[in-house]
Amino acid sequence: MSDRQSDGWLIGYCTNVHAGSHLQETKDNLLRYAVNVYKQRQQSTPLPIGLWLSAQSLGELNSEAARADFAQWLCSNELNAYTINGFPYFDFHESVVKHRVYTPDWSCPERAKFTRDLADLLATILPPGAEGSISTLPIAWGSLKDNQPKLHVAYEQLIDTSHYLAKLAERTGRIIHIDLEPEPGCVLSQSSDVANIFEQLYARGDRDIIFRHIRVCHDICHAAVMFEDPLQPFAQYAAADAQVGKIQVSSALAWRLDELCPPDRLLARQQLELYAEPRYLHQTLIRRSPNGHVDFYEDLPDALSQLNDDASRHDEWRVHFHVPIHLKTIGGLGTTQDHIESVTQMIKECDLICPIEIETYAWNVLPDHQSDDDLIRGITCELNWFEDLINA
Repeated sequence: MSDRQSDGWLIGYCTNVHAGSHLQETKDNLLRYAVNVYKQRQQSTPLPIGLWLSAQSLGELNSEAARADFAQWLCSNELNAYTINGFPYFDFHESVVKHRVYTPDWSCPERAKFTRDLADLLATILPPGAEGSISTLPIAWGSLKDNQPKLHVAYEQLIDTSHYLAKLAERTGRIIHIDLEPEPGCVLSQSSDVANIFEQLYARGDRDIIFRHIRVCHDICHAAVMFEDPLQPFAQYAAADAQVGKIQVSSALAWRLDELCPPDRLLARQQLELYAEPRYLHQTLIRRSPNGHVDFYEDLPDALSQLNDDASRHDEWRVHFHVPIHLKTIGGLGTTQDHIESVTQMIKECDLICPIEIETYAWNVLPDHQSDDDLIRGITCELNWFEDLINA
């Protein structure tokens, strides 16, 4: 098995798919899943993983000695924690997560402290001179207009955090950046929202420090759900003078009614209803044809409740449900795998070097998920499929 990190890319998977509520559970799950993925991959270098830690777990690593011990534990188990997912704060596998995943937002001091503590940990784990990325939520849930009262505080906390990271780089020799991750329904819902946020940040703080330490995490699934062209976001980021700090490789559910005859549309709808599960929020956008108007629903059950037998056969649905990236179709439903293919081709042509993280966190709530072996095998299939894609 070849190792793409030797060619400049670091490609791993996000371990929020088997998250732990506290540190020992996190370590147990890494041993149960990540180490077995490493064995199945049979690679000659440590397995790159996107680390996720709850606030409780991070609190157990509140000393330099504890962080150093954890870094050594990862190394001894052939795990390379090259990036951190700093989006979820609480237990990511509670029975109901939904909107709670967006709290605390960037107007809350808990969010800034959590992110800085993650940076301290990452600076301990990374080798000298390395860069580290921490993806984080797109300011807050809700529109820019709805969040106006709290934005001033959020901007100040982001800027203060960038200065903290600058000092951390001076002290440790490791550049850590936080990467805002646009997501449907948030202040940053799509790439066009990035320009406004970075304009505000640059106007309020040190542009060089912000440019270096605040970047964008591009999640391919999120952009696809918003019906963005696969490559257009990268032009938007460049126009906003915002660097891409991390790319999350992910795929959304898609349902094009015009590709199915009436009986198959009914079967596909029944399959889609199985994905209306209670743990995570599955924002759903429906593009109405022929006028192209897009309707937004906070969650899949909300969209399904509006569906009736008179729905236009030209409608196209995109659902924020992270499905396995190596699947082009799932039963009668499609996926947005083609967006991954387009972005990967662009990465190769432009030689865009940044951390790449496969983030299919919803394996455990897939309708056909059954066992630990399914998860280990599934993660391995995703890594192998993407390696083949980027090597093609």
